[in-house]
Amino acid sequence: MKYLNSFFGKIIVVLFLFITGSSCTESPQLLDIERMEIPRLELDIEVKKIPFSRELGTWDITEETGAAYWLEGSSHPEYGGNTVIAAHYMEYGEPGPLFRVRDLKEGDEIYLYSGNFKYTYKVVRYQYIPDDYMEHLKNRPYALTLFTCSGFNWDTGIWEQRVVVLADLAQIDPVSSSEGFN
Repeated sequence: MKYLNSFFGKIIVVLFLFITGSSCTESPQLLDIERMEIPRLELDIEVKKIPFSRELGTWDITEETGAAYWLEGSSHPEYGGNTVIAAHYMEYGEPGPLFRVRDLKEGDEIYLYSGNFKYTYKVVRYQYIPDDYMEHLKNRPYALTLFTCSGFNWDTGIWEQRVVVLADLAQIDPVSSSEGFN
């Protein structure tokens, strides 16, 4: 994926401001989200926080691979807003972490691990959206939004669609140290 300073990147900046209602001001230090598990996809992956670059005006995940990326500025699960996580659909010609995201069904569980807690989300729906449509990503309470690219256009060399998964928080459980990310 190129820098997110493309047309999509500009949409992401708008999304960032729309979701958080902020103007890129500093937020208090939070725990990181350490990992994400999606049983239906047999996915257990590290989550890295990707900082918002004021210089680029977006998040840069160009060279990042092998993880999912929690977008700085979106809510941490403990604060009850909309947590936004992005991951590559393809990485260097190979399937990326969210390659099989369209296999998710309503009610499937997604787990986020942070600190001593496991946050269980249930998929509400997924949908394909045009690159420039972000209306449905309003700040929702106790929500998780996953997104990745879709609809590669070989003529233009760009991804023209996004796959968006919307999930709602179902429960929060304490985690034992044996469940931590290795």
